[in-house]
Amino acid sequence: MAQTIGEVVSGNVEDSAQAVVRWAIAAVALEPAVAGTPVARAEFWSGATTSGATSLTRSETITGSNLGACAIVWNAGSAAPTGVTWNSVALIKIVEVTIETWTLSIWVLTGADSGSHDFVASFGSSVASIIVAGGVTGLHQTTPTAGTASDSELLEEAAVSITVTSGTLVDGILLIGIAGNPNLIRANVSTDDVQLVLVSSGSAGARLDTSLQDITTKAPDTTGPGPLPPKFDEPPAGDPGAGAPDVGEARVPRREPVVRRGLRGRRGFKAGPPGHRGLPPVQGEQIDKRIPDEYEEPLVRKWLTFSWLARPMLEGQKTITLRDWGPTEGVQWQHGELFYAYDTPPVEGGRRLAILRVMQEPFVEFTARLRMADYHKLGYSYAMANRLMSPSGRTALQVWEDLHNKPQSLWLLRFAVERIFEQGRKERDTVQIAEKPPDVLTFGPTS
Repeated sequence: MAQTIGEVVSGNVEDSAQAVVRWAIAAVALEPAVAGTPVARAEFWSGATTSGATSLTRSETITGSNLGACAIVWNAGSAAPTGVTWNSVALIKIVEVTIETWTLSIWVLTGADSGSHDFVASFGSSVASIIVAGGVTGLHQTTPTAGTASDSELLEEAAVSITVTSGTLVDGILLIGIAGNPNLIRANVSTDDVQLVLVSSGSAGARLDTSLQDITTKAPDTTGPGPLPPKFDEPPAGDPGAGAPDVGEARVPRREPVVRRGLRGRRGFKAGPPGHRGLPPVQGEQIDKRIPDEYEEPLVRKWLTFSWLARPMLEGQKTITLRDWGPTEGVQWQHGELFYAYDTPPVEGGRRLAILRVMQEPFVEFTARLRMADYHKLGYSYAMANRLMSPSGRTALQVWEDLHNKPQSLWLLRFAVERIFEQGRKERDTVQIAEKPPDVLTFGPTS
């Protein structure tokens, strides 16, 4: 099954005359009529607005084959229009999202008439409304739409992440409607963020700024965003863990004994005194003494604590972490450097669990933009499957929801496990002292 994915859709509405900012987004995947032939825009899309009426009309021209008529409507009221038509033929409502007293909806019609006709949106009462409409070509006439997605916010700045799963054919596109109060709307019909139209009927100076990132249509693969969060009774996704029977180091093949001829009777052989046979070698005698027995530990100057997420980190189920560092702390981490992983701070008797390596220089990420793939990389799927709880008593899924419901900017650090230390041993006079004070010794809230 192909996927059309809009990773990040963010927007900002600016209007000094409006105290409340309503923000909504809706999207639908449009399926192609023929695999390999992408759905395309027909002619030019445009918009119309009204400050109060029971209907709203917009004239457009649609030509081509396998036509579809599409409309995005943003209207006052807690319900979508009672109907939208193209040349008096009704469109079908695909998705609808309401934010307080405003509603955003997307409508689609297959087998649309070619030529110049009117889009008409009808309402149950006189309301302020806006419509952006036009046509597409190459649309599948039997199953024109697949997955949908929608979201809304009551913030001056809003960010949502949407993933729309389309049908079995590649080369579908994403029809996106982005709307904000006061009566501002933008439509995107493309996989490469092509802005079709931005219309406004708000007060003077109102402005809607939006951006789309990573809009792609692709066939499924193993590197995708992954499955939904597992239920409590399901095992974690990915590696089953070090305790599973099929995980661990490869078995050393059994060495067959080599039969050698005795030396007695050979030329130059000198037998020892009777009854004096060599003792069997003691265990360890055949070890190459040139190889040092002890692991030469590299110089490590930094450390982080992982608290309740230490287990998924050790099992390889957690490869990123979120930290509330300041600007100075975040920039001091370099790609490739090593650091210690503790369960709790060393000064509190914490255990040194592993040596980790920085795989990418940390960067600031807005938590509302985190994708489903990040849910698994943060170790939350493992934590849910193993019933791990945060120190505050919340589950991993609740922590994940808070990252989106109460978004904030945090530093994101990617890492890989280099070495795991013996577990269950408290640190006792084993902390390595560098020649000069460490550059950074830091720990903080764990995610």
